[in-house]
Amino acid sequence: MSEIAKLPRATAKDHPGLVFDSPQELLAEVILTRGEKRGALLRWRQDVLDELTAAGEGMHTRGISDRLPKLLKQIDDAIRELDASAADAPA
Repeated sequence: MSEIAKLPRATAKDHPGLVFDSPQELLAEVILTRGEKRGALLRWRQDVLDELTAAGEGMHTRGISDRLPKLLKQIDDAIRELDASAADAPA
């Protein structure tokens, strides 16, 4: 997402899985603030957890296979990376 004008900002923040191909792509987006990125990652994480829970309860999902656990790990890694960069930033 290198073109700022084309980023659907509200969707990117509220439904990041629809806008970004990966959590790392979200982290690289320059138009979102650190707080917006963290909030979007947390929402994305909750969406994944909800889908995993639904699958565990026998509800029809979009074919989770190994994709969702891997995505959850990527999201958690991105949150840790974002938090670490905040801790390293000058006050």
